[in-house]
Amino acid sequence: MNLNDAWHAIDERRPAVAALLENLRDQEWTQPSLCGWTVRDVAAHLTLQQIGPGQALAQIVRHPGGMNRMIHNAACRRAGRRTDRRDVEGRIEAVLLLLTGRLVVLPRLSGDGIAASGSAGAPASR
Repeated sequence: MNLNDAWHAIDERRPAVAALLENLRDQEWTQPSLCGWTVRDVAAHLTLQQIGPGQALAQIVRHPGGMNRMIHNAACRRAGRRTDRRDVEGRIEAVLLLLTGRLVVLPRLSGDGIAASGSAGAPASR
C-alpha cells in the first residue's frame, strides 16, 4: 500500500469513526481504550496528523522518552484543551476534519469559532 492508498483508506474510515464518537455518552469518553488511553485521548490522537516536523521536534524535546510518549502527551493535551472559548457546532465528522486542517468543511459548521478557524492559519490538507 502506498502513501496515497493509506490516506484514502483513512479518509474512508473517518465517517464511521466520527459517527461512533458522535453517539458516545459523557461517561464513555472517559473509558479506557484497549491501549489504556481514554477514548477522549484516542479521539484527540486522531487529529494530530497535521503536526509538522518542527512541532514534533518541540514535543520530543518537551517530553523526552521516545516517540510514543510524545504522541501520548500531545494527544492528552489536545483532549484536555479548553473548547469553550469559541463555539464551533456541526456534525462531529466535520469538526474532526476541521481539527485536521481541512478548511473545506467550514460551510458545514456554525458558531462564533468559525471565523477564528478560517483565519488562524490552520494547516492545509495533505
